[in-house]
Amino acid sequence: MALILAIAITLGGVATLYLSWRHSHRWKALTVPAGWLLLGLSALAWIGIGGPELGVAYAAMAMAFVAWSLISVGREPRRQGERRSLSRLGRKAPAWPATARTIARLFVALILAGTASLLASVLLVAGLPWATANRYVFAIMVAPIIWGLLAMWVGMTEKLSRVAILLVGVSAVCSALLLVV
Repeated sequence: MALILAIAITLGGVATLYLSWRHSHRWKALTVPAGWLLLGLSALAWIGIGGPELGVAYAAMAMAFVAWSLISVGREPRRQGERRSLSRLGRKAPAWPATARTIARLFVALILAGTASLLASVLLVAGLPWATANRYVFAIMVAPIIWGLLAMWVGMTEKLSRVAILLVGVSAVCSALLLVV
């Protein structure tokens, strides 16, 4: 019974949001919050079925499934002679120098920043007075945060070569210090 109730509330919430998006009417100010309220209630129903961990996942999957179902049912069919335009709207493919710069930025953000973050996080925890297992777990938890910050920095910088040289230098220094420690 709880499963049927969760499915019905999910269907009602997604349908309410879909209709408020699809049609403009004077009740739109009420239907959008009502749809989100129903989806929140459906998440609580799914949590009641599967517990907090699985319930949230079930709610997200059910909401996505119902939304795609409503979109596919509500789509407007094309007329017999109507064809979709296949033109690229005058866009040109990027030139090779721009592609090479993008690939270089990707390499610096993934490989160099990742290496520097891993080595820096292991060096950071090497001096902590914890048990070895705890230090390595902390390093594993800190490395993605450092990596994300470094990758964001790589994405925002204008002088990629300067950042690449700095990341290689940081990696070399961290490697040398880890050999000593």
